[in-house]
Formats: sequence, C-alpha cells, structure tokens
Amino acid sequence: MFGTLVALSLMQAAASPPAAHNLQGWTVLENDRACAVNTDNGGGTRLSVFALPNHEGIGFLIQNHDWTTLEDGAVYPLSIRFDEVGDGGSEWPIPALARLQIDRHGPGLFFAIRPGSAEDGRDFMVQFASARGMNVSNNGAQVERMALADSRRATQALAQCIGRLMSGEPADPFRDSDSAHTAMRI
Repeated sequence: MFGTLVALSLMQAAASPPAAHNLQGWTVLENDRACAVNTDNGGGTRLSVFALPNHEGIGFLIQNHDWTTLEDGAVYPLSIRFDEVGDGGSEWPIPALARLQIDRHGPGLFFAIRPGSAEDGRDFMVQFASARGMNVSNNGAQVERMALADSRRATQALAQCIGRLMSGEPADPFRDSDSAHTAMRI
C-alpha cells in the first residue's frame, strides 16, 4: 500500500520539473512536491533516496535493467549492510516491494525507512550517511554492492530539501549550482 502511494506521489511530483544539482557521485533533485538524491554504481544499478511531503518515511529504490526475473508486486526479504568507518557493518533486515514498470532505469526494489532510532539504538539514516558502501543481499545471496561516495553530503542535501518543503520555501534551481562559480557577469 505504501509503495503504491509513493509511486503515485512520484508521478505527481514529476509534473513540476525538478531542480537538479550534483554532489560528488550524487544527483540532487527537488521541486515543490518531492526531494530525491540518486547515484549510479557504474554497473547498471541506480540507488534513489527520496522524501515526499505528508509521508513519514524515507523511500529507497534500487533499480537495475538486468533484474527482469523480479516478480511484480512480490515482497523480497532483503538484508542491507553498510560499510561504515570504524564499523564492520550493521545488518538490517528489510522487506522490499518489487516493481517491474518504474521508469527508464529498469525494474527495482522499493522500501521505506522511518527516520529515528530503533529500539536497539541504531539508526538506519545515520548509518547510511556515514557509510562508504551498501551491500544488498536476498536470502543470503549478494544482490548488489553500491559504493556510497559522500553519502553524508547527499543525506544533508536531502534533509535540507525536506526542511524547505516543510517550510513552504520554493525549490531554487540555482541553489548550490556548480555553474554559479563560472557564470559570466555582465
């Protein structure tokens, strides 16, 4: 159900063109309805992390054109492990919803995380922000290993965008633009 709501909200968000800017290894997209950061691993897998107003979770979508054997609508028991500085990698059991017809990046697996600490004191988003990599497994078999270059800045950009959405501040397509430093002055 939540996956369907997110998919519908993403389609609505696509109605307003998103403002985009880049961080090392990440693209940041935002408009007045949604915020997203995404990265590609170079092997055909894309990771998108997004937030939508009026939804309590942070959505994660992992896509790859080669995942054609996913069963649309099935829930896969993923295990996410982060490679963190000073940590052997915490493991998170995550049920992920498979979707075949998402967009040009191929079929994928969607899951949502509620920000905040778990009962054992761990926090998925904090670990994501400090991770150098994210390992995804399904029933013990490696699905993907994503390098997460500068995941802290990507998480901060997502949080800042969420703050702007909640405050009603409009998206600024020139915020943090790399070309602002090279623009010609008249």
